[in-house]
Amino acid sequence: MTSFAPRDAASFIIYVINPEGIAVAASNAGEPTSFVGIDYRRRHYFTDAMAGLCNMRSAQLGHGRARAAPILETNVPPPNI
Repeated sequence: MTSFAPRDAASFIIYVINPEGIAVAASNAGEPTSFVGIDYRRRHYFTDAMAGLCNMRSAQLGHGRARAAPILETNVPPPNI
């Protein structure tokens, strides 16, 4: 699953979550606020994706738990679901 969160009005953080719900890659890797290693198992966009649901059209604007910044959440299920 791949998700993204805006850094500011013109940039985004893109991250990849493995089937266990852990972020394994992120465009902010190496930064103090990196998403790598964060557990997303209980996030609705992760559980939706693992259930085969896609929220590309109904992305949700929320407030991040991992960072104190607004985020635009979207998800795509893994191709084998």
